[in-house]
Amino acid sequence: EPDRVAKLARTLRSIGSPSLVVCGEGDDAWSVASQRDMADRLDADFAVVTGAKHSPNIENPDSLLWTLLPTWRSWLIGYEGYDNYEADPH
Repeated sequence: EPDRVAKLARTLRSIGSPSLVVCGEGDDAWSVASQRDMADRLDADFAVVTGAKHSPNIENPDSLLWTLLPTWRSWLIGYEGYDNYEADPH
């Protein structure tokens, strides 16, 4: 499979889009280290979901949700109309 990370990184930079690479702690398709490397190359945030392998959305959806929500909120800070809603994830 060709490595398209450099092209994706250029696109994300050109449109000013934040990004997040998320993986399961036991991912058996791509190692956590390789996904951390991809996040570094993309200048992206990086998160590991505990209790999950390759499909955190199925294997630990609650933990994935509590990973995504604070990240998305941080991206929204400063955008017009964002009311800075804070929910306690626990």
